Amino acid sequence: MVAKDGDLQKGAQESHTLFDTTYLNDYVAHAPMEPHAAVVSLEGNKARVWASTQTPFMAKEEVAKELGIPAKDVRIMPVYVGAVSAAKATIARSLRRLAAQR
Repeated sequence: MVAKDGDLQKGAQESHTLFDTTYLNDYVAHAPMEPHAAVVSLEGNKARVWASTQTPFMAKEEVAKELGIPAKDVRIMPVYVGAVSAAKATIARSLRRLAAQR
């Protein structure tokens, strides 16, 4: 938060207690523990997908597009997502190989 008003020096003078401390923290990466992976079961032109995704409806559209099948023939079964972050918003990376093999 950035404040553009007030007087820091006046506030320091009027304060009962001042703390002059340095806080250090190790580097923290945005990296969920579970891998970017999906398991797909194909039965004819229908697909069932188990994936750790926070956006199952978007995943359904992605699978349909990658496999060239209607979205109505795709069923997504979201599994446990340990940490919700933008990294789990898409499963497209997990689908590239499947589409190439099809």
